[in-house]
Amino acid sequence: AALEGGAAEAEDAVQEAAGGDDPLMAALLALQDLTSLKIPAVAGSLDSLRLYQLAAEQGNVEARLKIGDFFYYGLGGDGPNYELAAHHYKQGSDLKSAQAMFNLGYMHQYGIGLPRDLHLAKRFYDTAESTHADAKVPVSLALSGLYAHRMFRAVWFGESSADLPPVVAWLANWVQYLAPAAPAAGGIAQPSGG
Repeated sequence: AALEGGAAEAEDAVQEAAGGDDPLMAALLALQDLTSLKIPAVAGSLDSLRLYQLAAEQGNVEARLKIGDFFYYGLGGDGPNYELAAHHYKQGSDLKSAQAMFNLGYMHQYGIGLPRDLHLAKRFYDTAESTHADAKVPVSLALSGLYAHRMFRAVWFGESSADLPPVVAWLANWVQYLAPAAPAAGGIAQPSGG
């Protein structure tokens, strides 16, 4: 009970300082680094979520990312909610967060909580790279994986390969020649939903 009372008092102090005229408290809040905080997957994580939501409402993009991560990894005990995670990552993307853009690209690439769309995934990856210099290496790796993913889907599932090297179309034709009735025979099966 004492811990809950202290948390409530701290929350009231944060709210008062954010709307008050205390420049020292406002500066301290501006310098607070939310990226080092971990959301626990134990009792109390909903309290953490509430505090992150308060920070996100004040425009803190790191808090917005933490909320997205909270839902992506299902830290509230209800399991992952990818649609809510995507919603918060989109809000972070609107605030020019390279990490949120990268996360949206990943979710589009693999169809997690968003429709699988490899072209949109590439757009999010490219935007993340142009937004922040530190995103160059992770985005380069993700784009390499995306390219391999597109080639795989073109060869095995016959998806469009017009913008891929000619060898990909040749491989796709070769696979279809060797196994024209593969899905019916229990071989290569089309993925459901895209």
